[in-house]
Amino acid sequence: MSDVFEELRQPYVTMFDTTCPFEECRYALFGVPFDATSTWRRGSRYAPMELRRVSREIDSYSVRFGVDVRELPLCDLGDLEKLSDAGVVIKTVSEVCQRIMRAGKLAVVVGGEHTLTLGSVSALKPDALVYMDAHLDLRDEFKGLRLSHATFMRRLTEYLDLDVVAVGVRAVCEEELEYASERGIWVLTSVEARRLGVEEVSKRLRERLSDASSLYVSVDLDVLDPAYAPAVGNPEAEGLDNWFVLELLCSILDERVVGIDLCEYAPPYDDGSTAVQALKILLESLAALEARACSGC
Repeated sequence: MSDVFEELRQPYVTMFDTTCPFEECRYALFGVPFDATSTWRRGSRYAPMELRRVSREIDSYSVRFGVDVRELPLCDLGDLEKLSDAGVVIKTVSEVCQRIMRAGKLAVVVGGEHTLTLGSVSALKPDALVYMDAHLDLRDEFKGLRLSHATFMRRLTEYLDLDVVAVGVRAVCEEELEYASERGIWVLTSVEARRLGVEEVSKRLRERLSDASSLYVSVDLDVLDPAYAPAVGNPEAEGLDNWFVLELLCSILDERVVGIDLCEYAPPYDDGSTAVQALKILLESLAALEARACSGC
């Protein structure tokens, strides 16, 4: 057991008021309060605790799956500390995810900025990765940094051999599109997704993932249009609506999932509406996983 893991402490306010101990849980959640490489609107470091606070005020029953998330075997481990730079974040997140994986639990990571995904995926090593995001995050360098929220996916795909799908993309540069094509990354823009419709996108995505034995899913809240989620680090127009994102997510979350994350919510810019959207995504994702885990019970 790593020292980093041992230093985690269950917070006095837990996500969805859950109190399950780690030894008995199925889902192990922890926060990554880090936004040092954010280049527009910082504040996502406050997201884990703000989401915990708001989660106490919302109904936790999923009408999609008939699951009450407050009754799930979910352990809130608390937040990582002493996150001085992106390198430390990646190393620390990786250590905690390795411990969670070795214990046979599913990792649920709440950011913070999207850089955290490099740490969790490096540890869990899935066959496939689906990330829902307005951006590709495939730049080789951005504003003088080779390791940041805008470059982490480039670093990840440079040394990990996995199938990658990006959904909801609408803010890119030519460098990223060229790299995605060379690497075989399926880029589904928000425009294409809307034209195809959620049923067709879900079908094509399931076909793409059919050979994967393990899957990681990452949701950057800026995949949503700012009309639904204005309080994010890098809002972009022409995004997807909340129903589309939820339906698509719930169509791919199954027993193969080894980890999920939710990132880039920036509480300082919120009137409360974005927190609700973030928690709805987290709630329905957990409900989908639980419903499928228990389908044979």
